[in-house]
Amino acid sequence: MLNLKNFVLTLLLLFILSGCSRVQLVYNQLDWLIPYYINGYVELSENQDFYLNEQVSGLLKWHCSEHLTSYANLLRNANKKFQSGAMTSAQLEEYAAQFDSYWREIMHFSHPSLVDFFHTLSGEQVNALGERFRVDNSDWYDEFKNTSAETIQQTNLEFMQNELERWFGDLSEAQVQEVRMWSTEFRALGYKGQSAREVWQQRLLQTLAQRENLTKLNAGVTLLFVEPNKLRSKDYIGLMEQNTKVTIKLISTLSSSLTIQQRQHLDSTITTISEDFDALACTPSKVTQSNQQLFVAHN
Repeated sequence: MLNLKNFVLTLLLLFILSGCSRVQLVYNQLDWLIPYYINGYVELSENQDFYLNEQVSGLLKWHCSEHLTSYANLLRNANKKFQSGAMTSAQLEEYAAQFDSYWREIMHFSHPSLVDFFHTLSGEQVNALGERFRVDNSDWYDEFKNTSAETIQQTNLEFMQNELERWFGDLSEAQVQEVRMWSTEFRALGYKGQSAREVWQQRLLQTLAQRENLTKLNAGVTLLFVEPNKLRSKDYIGLMEQNTKVTIKLISTLSSSLTIQQRQHLDSTITTISEDFDALACTPSKVTQSNQQLFVAHN
């Protein structure tokens, strides 16, 4: 199946907002969606829940100040490339690298809060997290062993085609054929992907087992959330690089074959999303003032 997180990093523009036609609709709900997601893995105490909500609020205030205007500008720049038919593989690689740097900035900003949060977990919570991983992994194996390679390829093909059509409008038969060719070159992560997830999960549990030692906890959080590639095998990294390469090649190929109607559809979509980012962006001064108020409230 597709690894959506890495897919997002590969296709900055096409997949960052997968499944949502209005950015504001999702972004304005992240303050409760993120804690809700985490609560699905660990049942939090009232104090932990309060701390998590406070930290997510601070993260979003920082993010709306530091990143959203850049996202809007990058989208507009990419749109110009698409409209002129000048979107190349090299340019797409630059966009992917830029978004990857944004992701790393988010992880760096979140690092202190993650350390503080993990430090508060109890032994029962850590054990419950380990059990949740075990159940999820078992469910994955049960599903994967009953899924044929043909089904996986078809699922990937349909996912890609649906996403492309959401951005470009209906694809021509020749363009659909390009997507079919991509689906034969795209390599499902399969057991390698699951193995990488389990390595990450085990390292997290090992880190949490040493959470009373703040030095080790800090180093573990850095490895897990800022430098996760250090935990991945060469085979896994090679597989991801291959998938990135063939996916960027597909987008570049389609860029040169877009019809006038498809360019108009893309222009309308990107304009809407860029305007949403502009509307959501906040000024650094407001964020600084808000953070100062949070600091005063704690002291």
